[in-house]
Amino acid sequence: MKHLITITLLFFATITAGCGSGVRVGGKITLEDGTPLDKGAVVFDNGKLNFRGQVMPDGSYQLGVTRDAQKIPAGNYKVWIANTLETENYGREYSIYFNTIAGEYMGLDTSPLSAAVLPGGSQVFDFTLKPAADRVIKVYEDGREEKLPDDTKPNSGASGDGGGSRGRSR
Repeated sequence: MKHLITITLLFFATITAGCGSGVRVGGKITLEDGTPLDKGAVVFDNGKLNFRGQVMPDGSYQLGVTRDAQKIPAGNYKVWIANTLETENYGREYSIYFNTIAGEYMGLDTSPLSAAVLPGGSQVFDFTLKPAADRVIKVYEDGREEKLPDDTKPNSGASGDGGGSRGRSR
C-alpha cells in the first residue's frame, strides 16, 4: 500500500510540474497598408497539436484553447489564418465572397507563415499579410468564378464584367 501511494504521488507531481510549462503567445495581424485584420482566427500548428486565437477588431490575438492558461509548448509552428469570409448566398445559382487577405494564408499547406516559440515567458508574433487580389468574387454553382468590383457592397446586387475559372481556394 505504501508503494502505491508513493507511485500515485509521483504521478501527480509529474503532471503538476508540466502544467506550469509553456509560453504565452499573442501579437497583431495587419495588412500591408497597416490596416488591422479585424476578424478571423490565427492558428499555430506543430504537426501534432494546433492552438487558436480569435482575432480582435484591432488585429490583436492571444492564443488559448489549452488547459495551461493560454500557454503553448515551445517549438516550431506553421501559422495560418482562418479569415472570416463574409458570404452572401443567392440560392443555388451563386454565392458572393468578400475576401480580406490573400488566399495563401488561409490554409496549413499553403501559408508561408511560421513561428519559432522559445521556452519560458511570453512571446509576440506580429504578421503582415498581403490583401486579397480579388476581394469580391462571385462563385457559381458549377465552380466558375467571376471577379466583381472591389467596391461592391453586401446586398448591392452588382454584377462584374470579368469571367474565367481559377478553381476554388476557399
